[in-house]
Amino acid sequence: VLAVAASAILLAAATGFCALAFSYSRVAAERDRAKEQTELADQARLDERRLNFRHAVDRGLTLCDEGHVGSGMLWLAHALEIAPQDDSATIRAVRANLNAWRRELHSLQAIYPHEHMVSAVSVSPDGKLVITGTVDGQVQVWEQRNGKPRGPSLRHSGQVHEVPFSPDGSHFLTASYDNTACLWETNSRNLVRTFRHNSTVYGATFLPDGRIVTSTAGWWVRIWDPDHGETAVWEQRLADHAIHDIALGPDGKTIVAAWHSGGVVVWDLEEEKFIARFAEHSGRVATAAFIGTNRIASGDTDGNVILWEWANIKGTARGKVFGKQYQHFGGVHRLRLAGRGKYMATANFYNDAQFVDVATGDPVGMPLEHQGALQSIALNKRGNALTACGDGYAREWLRAPGTLDRLYYHQKSVQPTIYTDDARYLIIKRADGTATVHHALTGERIG
Repeated sequence: VLAVAASAILLAAATGFCALAFSYSRVAAERDRAKEQTELADQARLDERRLNFRHAVDRGLTLCDEGHVGSGMLWLAHALEIAPQDDSATIRAVRANLNAWRRELHSLQAIYPHEHMVSAVSVSPDGKLVITGTVDGQVQVWEQRNGKPRGPSLRHSGQVHEVPFSPDGSHFLTASYDNTACLWETNSRNLVRTFRHNSTVYGATFLPDGRIVTSTAGWWVRIWDPDHGETAVWEQRLADHAIHDIALGPDGKTIVAAWHSGGVVVWDLEEEKFIARFAEHSGRVATAAFIGTNRIASGDTDGNVILWEWANIKGTARGKVFGKQYQHFGGVHRLRLAGRGKYMATANFYNDAQFVDVATGDPVGMPLEHQGALQSIALNKRGNALTACGDGYAREWLRAPGTLDRLYYHQKSVQPTIYTDDARYLIIKRADGTATVHHALTGERIG
């Protein structure tokens, strides 16, 4: 009996042990399967993160290469946020690209908000004041240092098209669709004179002697003397269509006029004669400006920016195209000279502005991107651009210094550039075994 009982006990213990071992084995297997599934899920998430990271990097670099630097840099910054920590080489490359493209990004310095579309902008000669005009006829003077308005807005009964300052900054003009041009004293903002026309006043500028030149939709150019009442002292029909823009020449004696039927002329105010004509535009010519002696640039509604030159002859010269023809995607509404005459700034209806080399016609740097069509552009003495936009804002931009067009020259062949981990410096190795160290942001050689 005892033997039978002992056998039963041993059998039960063995059975229990086997059951326990089987249960443990099953739990271990399930744990291994769960661990494997977790590892597979983690790997899938890591693979997805790597894929998203690579996509963000590719998207950012593509946008930067296409000229959309702001959007591209946002994608590169997003790439750093989702970057797998084991991909240190690519992370360093992204940081280096962010640092390099940063020099191509125009920095927004100030915003001047309006309730309606901003149609005109200018900056005082000393850079301390900004004037804006809007489609509903408002004219506002702003303090550049703090972006605050100086007093309440002034009014026209129609859209404001131009707001130029006098050369000494003591006065400014406003040209409007209400058929008037008004002269204002800058400090007091008091109205000095109203010059009435029989059609929309598109262009307005000051002559060196204080007289005023205007152009209209009625094809006329007029000169006004503020000291002799509100009647034009001279007028001339220069075109067969609305004269949309006028600009004074560097000698202060000539003007260039652009009109809607596709023509541009240079006129001598003293001798009252045509100096040159230009007729290669396919669309309405909305703007023109002098870019040197016997040279102008003009822009049309088809997006073309054309550089012209002409020879001094007894009669009227026929302008000849030189350099490259720059093509905007949208119509060019304004172009103005910048950078001490080395480049010009254009404003177009495709929501961006562009600096262009006046000697070659090549774009300089990346476009200044906006959220609406650009109506006007002005440059201050520091080279900053002020833009008037259809989204209701005027903006001041610090022009990007630019590095991607920078050439590091060595007399011997150069091996690939290496960026430091923090992307603050770059090292250029040469085939002769030497290297130079540069600050990545400025390009300055430091070793």
